[in-house]
Amino acid sequence: MRHRRRLFSVLGVLAGLIVSTTPILMSAQPASAVTCSGYGCDGWDPQETGCSADAVTVASAPIWDSSQPGVEDGLVELRWSATCGTNWTRVTSYVVDPLSIFDGYVYRYSDGAEQPVIISGGSQVVHWSPMLYARNICAFSYGFVESADYEGRPNGLYSGGGVTNKVC
Repeated sequence: MRHRRRLFSVLGVLAGLIVSTTPILMSAQPASAVTCSGYGCDGWDPQETGCSADAVTVASAPIWDSSQPGVEDGLVELRWSATCGTNWTRVTSYVVDPLSIFDGYVYRYSDGAEQPVIISGGSQVVHWSPMLYARNICAFSYGFVESADYEGRPNGLYSGGGVTNKVC
């Protein structure tokens, strides 16, 4: 009888431990797997590689409308992933114009490498460029918009642009 009580006592403690640690074990998230590293990330999509999971915007600038002072047509951002050591450009269009084209570029100072993103028919969308490896390397983003006609402006072709600060 005494052995049976001790056995049930031990089993009760073990069951309690299993029940109390199960939520901890089940809530642990696996480390985010990335599919590139170093310069091998050059030219790859940050979303597809998993590099965007920890991304932050480190610099941004408005894309100004050159024909209407003070009017922003979009935004260009320099994005950074600490896990992958990469930068890329994210461009946001604020205009609804089927004839507009937004271009954005990320630029790496060490070798002058660039990666572009082009948005055709700017309809308030967000796009991003492929990445450039830039751990301990300065980079910046720039973007511009072009259109053959925007809201019937008599000037026809117009363009505007924006450049982020250099980030090292």
